[in-house]
Amino acid sequence: MACISGPTCVQGERSPGEYLLREKGNIILKSFRKGLTSEWLFNYNAEQMNNHSTVNAGKSDAREDEILYKARKYYKVSHCMREKENTMSFVEIKNVKKSYGEGEARQTVLDGVELSVEKGEFCVLLGPSGSGKSTLLNIIGGIDEADDGYVMINGEKTADMNEKRLTQYRRDHLGYVFQLYNLIPNLTVRENIEVGAYLSKKPLNVDELLKTLGLYEHRHKLPTQLSGGQQQRTAIGRAVIKNPDILLCDEPTGALDYNTSKEILALLERINKEYGNTIIMVTHNDALKNMADRVVKLRDGKVSRNYLNETKLPVSEIEW
Repeated sequence: MACISGPTCVQGERSPGEYLLREKGNIILKSFRKGLTSEWLFNYNAEQMNNHSTVNAGKSDAREDEILYKARKYYKVSHCMREKENTMSFVEIKNVKKSYGEGEARQTVLDGVELSVEKGEFCVLLGPSGSGKSTLLNIIGGIDEADDGYVMINGEKTADMNEKRLTQYRRDHLGYVFQLYNLIPNLTVRENIEVGAYLSKKPLNVDELLKTLGLYEHRHKLPTQLSGGQQQRTAIGRAVIKNPDILLCDEPTGALDYNTSKEILALLERINKEYGNTIIMVTHNDALKNMADRVVKLRDGKVSRNYLNETKLPVSEIEW
């Protein structure tokens, strides 16, 4: 529970309700500061509270009502603050601008982009070539910097992080899947995936993930012995093994044929459902909007449309 009182309320020491109720001669709600009994306090009346505490005999009913009123008042304020905090989206992008070049050659790529993505959502960024999709994805991932505005992930602005903190954040919370596989040629499938595991404090089980990826039988093969789809599966595995909060995918099927593309998309769909990763995927394929929870369309560096998909379809039912 948020600590919102004045100097008498110190975060980690005493909550507002706990401080006020201490006037009774006892700290009635010892667990209040842990946020366990705020609703309990609000719903209890003075008589019920008296049954759970030792009250000095000289206290009047008016004094009891005054203390309860103050406690309820603080509860309502802190409850509103908590509701406000809870409405913050997992990924918040505010007025992000990005340009390249100088003078007359200066080109605006992103022009005041604003959007939000909830935790666990599958978000598709759609738009023609040059609309700013990949640039936005790189800014979300901390690979590039915005000229103005900010990206906030889970309440933390990436622009406020120094290079060391940003590097650590990318390692701990972000996974990347690109159009090019970028596999290490002299490592096996399993070893390429384990590279990602070494970067994580909470990696997934490698064997279980290999089975999810459909690569368990190919785990000892080198990248040159794999098809394009199998290589992309390995690249996805390397990103997912970290168990990242956010999986960023930049045209992950751009170099694949139709059937293999559907397999990879079905895999991403399954990963989103089974592991709960938030997925933000860039694509120019308009049909893929149907597999997303959220669809964001970009044009000329601006969000032209941002909506939740009411008719989400499994990849198996999508044709293009």
